[in-house]
Amino acid sequence: MTARFFADTNIAVYALDADLQRRDRALAIMRQRPVISTQVINEFISVLIGKKRVPRDVVNRFAHILLRRCEVVALTQPVVETAIEIGVRYRCSHWDALVVAAALLAGCDTLFSEDLQDGQIFEGRLTVKNPFTPHANSQFGGSLQDLALTPSPSSPRRRSAVPELGAELLPPASKASTDEPS
Repeated sequence: MTARFFADTNIAVYALDADLQRRDRALAIMRQRPVISTQVINEFISVLIGKKRVPRDVVNRFAHILLRRCEVVALTQPVVETAIEIGVRYRCSHWDALVVAAALLAGCDTLFSEDLQDGQIFEGRLTVKNPFTPHANSQFGGSLQDLALTPSPSSPRRRSAVPELGAELLPPASKASTDEPS
């Protein structure tokens, strides 16, 4: 069975981080085209515009990259109903419960997040992994390359001229992509 995994907002945000180790770990996950939710996209936009003070046009470009490169699940009524139950059962915030519920209903077995307890298991089938903990190297076999999971068949690889998420912040601004949103 092919592993399906969900990336929380902090993973997408850290793909743009100035801390090289954190950015590398986040990019290793994001390059595998994880499942994310519409909540993750919205929080990503909010954090970059609000806390990081990234210009809106740049943030919108990155949001479009996420929308194209990840499998995005909507926050539907069943997701919200499941989140309400998860929040009560596991005593977590509603926002965290929404992420967990979206991951569960999408059939994921791993949730990459810094916000939840590393190793916590939800409903006996979704394990939280924090790739930024000091023991993450041993958890992932001692190599960032081991973060590379097999993509699920429902998120096929698409060829794109868009650079990897975050790569646009590193090269000179004159580098243009042919796959930019209009």
